[in-house]
Amino acid sequence: MRLGLAAAALLAPCLAWSAPVGKTIHKNRQAAAPAASKSSATAEGLPLLAPPTGPITVELVTRRFEQFDTTVNTLSADFRQVVRWDESGVQQAVEGSLEFHKPNLLRIEHRLPENQTIIADGNWLWVWRKETNQVVQTKLEDWKKSEPVAQALLDFGNYAQLLKTYSVAIGTVSAPGADGHRSFEVVLKPKDKPAQFTLTMRLSTADFFPAQTELRVGGVLVRSLFTGIRYNPALKDSRFQFTPPADADVFQNFKPPRTE
Repeated sequence: MRLGLAAAALLAPCLAWSAPVGKTIHKNRQAAAPAASKSSATAEGLPLLAPPTGPITVELVTRRFEQFDTTVNTLSADFRQVVRWDESGVQQAVEGSLEFHKPNLLRIEHRLPENQTIIADGNWLWVWRKETNQVVQTKLEDWKKSEPVAQALLDFGNYAQLLKTYSVAIGTVSAPGADGHRSFEVVLKPKDKPAQFTLTMRLSTADFFPAQTELRVGGVLVRSLFTGIRYNPALKDSRFQFTPPADADVFQNFKPPRTE
């Protein structure tokens, strides 16, 4: 499995099931131990690309994605995400930070709407709700099956393959800025069921990283923005390991509900 940064923040709405209440599968009995801005083109750790002189095409984006996939092994960033439900008009903001290490290690720290840590250690997905001191442990494969749209999109480090998997179109392209770079949109839809979802990625020709994404699934709109991006930072292995707090309620091998 490859965990995708373009949709890594999708873990926020997709983990709505991560708050089981009332049925504790396991209790650890040990004593308790004491405003958004665009991604910078000079993001740390990644050489800037020369501005392309020709048109922005799917072939060009695929080639640059392939370069990105082979160049970036780790990444950290802050993110802000807003989820809106059309029918009710309700929206929720999610803020936090994330760290990623190829091929499948991920750490997400939520600041809003509540303090929460999510860790993918390669085999398990852990969710620690700090305010209630609950820990949910589920197999990554079970989680992917429960959220088929997110499963298809969590492909950081394999962006070029996304363009081969989905129907792709180049959207709005801006005029060159003072540095000669342009911003542009890449629109992805499933080939077999185009109406199922639409993912719009906004990128710059400086680094070809989708720092802004917009996902439309039925009546739900998810907008995500990544800032403070660092490419290839040194990340300790311990950042992707998790041991439940001594006094936490632990829901082991939790089976997330299937999304049809």
